[in-house]
Amino acid sequence: MSGAAGSVSPQRRGLWSQSVPKTCGAVDRAFVRVPWRVIGRWSAASCLSLTVALASPAAASQPTSDAETTVYLLGAVLEGPAKARLSARDELRPADGIPPPPLRLRGEVIPIATVTSLPSVWRWITAALFDGSPPRANTDAIIDPTAPAPVVGRVFKGGARVTAVSIHTLSNATSDLQAVPSNLGEVIDAKLTQAVLARPLSSQSFVSALPHARLPAPSPGSVLLRDNGLLVALGHVDRCILSPADLPASHGRATSPRSRRSCIRWLTVLAEEHGLIIAGFLPAFQVVTRASWECDRRGRCLQVSYIGSDGDDALFQVLAVDAEVRWASVRVPGLAGAVPQIKVTTAARGVKLTYEDGTSQRVRRGVFATAPPSVTVNIRAMLELDVVVDPKNK
Repeated sequence: MSGAAGSVSPQRRGLWSQSVPKTCGAVDRAFVRVPWRVIGRWSAASCLSLTVALASPAAASQPTSDAETTVYLLGAVLEGPAKARLSARDELRPADGIPPPPLRLRGEVIPIATVTSLPSVWRWITAALFDGSPPRANTDAIIDPTAPAPVVGRVFKGGARVTAVSIHTLSNATSDLQAVPSNLGEVIDAKLTQAVLARPLSSQSFVSALPHARLPAPSPGSVLLRDNGLLVALGHVDRCILSPADLPASHGRATSPRSRRSCIRWLTVLAEEHGLIIAGFLPAFQVVTRASWECDRRGRCLQVSYIGSDGDDALFQVLAVDAEVRWASVRVPGLAGAVPQIKVTTAARGVKLTYEDGTSQRVRRGVFATAPPSVTVNIRAMLELDVVVDPKNK
């Protein structure tokens, strides 16, 4: 993780081990101050466990920064009856979690537990924000509109449901315990989840609780993202509209070979919203990811991504970056139910798309539109991150 606010230096570990009340009794910044007298509600063992995690004698004896331990405070926003929320709080605590100090986070966030492992943090985030199995990265080659979409928000007995989570790091940078908010880029565990950092491609991107066959109007449950909000793409689902001729004969219509089916690909994402992490779905054409950028020797870079289909034609979004940032939607002949594999390369007056059978298609520069400033910033940010991470693009 970047930033020292969430780590405890060896020089300061003595403060933690010599003053448990200071560690467990008062905090500021992201918390309200809690006097030591209320600690009676919290077991001494839990307080000592937190202190040991922040200041273990074995770690303190190490002179290098590799011995530093980061303690993560897990928090959740729950909706539902008060009794059900109280029960859900205990069920949300991970097996390796330590009960948190009796502190009150800002807003409606309830402290759940503290952990010292980043993989534990990531597993807890996905387990809390999705009911059942968390989404997994899947292949781009299949279009399956019947695949079930992940259910957003873990649901508990009694009607309680998780609507958002927060992650903080605990630090003793001052005389009082501090909780420093962590963003998605700091807690993502890409090796564990195959997750991909992303940003929105629209100033009006709404995270929806469900993927739809049509683009829905914003609902009370939708969340408007900031222009430069950070996203994490976990997987995708496809939703399609069937024409009347596609309905089975029992509906009074026969299947027609000329029927058309339009599909939209939705990405399952995590997003940041006012210091909280939420889950939901975004249309693929409204997202730029860090992955799969291709750059030539002149520094011209391209990204192509499948965004949906119209009949047997696949629809791709092509992002082109050189001195300017431009984008275009491209229709590619394909096979029903599958995404054609294409390779995109720069050409003299546009880009060249090469298909699996060796045939190619040129997309003239005039087809591309110049991206607006807010979108340009996000595209360049994801491109630069991928170029740094992936040596093949250098």
